[in-house]
Amino acid sequence: MGPSSSDVSIRFLAASARLTIGHLDPKLVRLMDDIKELLKVPLQIRRDLTIPLSALGFFAMEAAFVNLLEPGHTAIVC
Repeated sequence: MGPSSSDVSIRFLAASARLTIGHLDPKLVRLMDDIKELLKVPLQIRRDLTIPLSALGFFAMEAAFVNLLEPGHTAIVC
């Protein structure tokens, strides 16, 4: 987008006006299950081990490191 004013999509405005749902809400659980299934196609995942994380990006990185590294391992982060 440029430095001047830009039109905002009506769909975006409508989505922004909706109430948020909590992390334990059954609607969110169903949504995450749908996302899990949809992620399998572009990521070519054939197993049921697909875990979408409803968190900020740094949480996903931390989850990856916690599951890939063991105590005593060395990691270089650039």
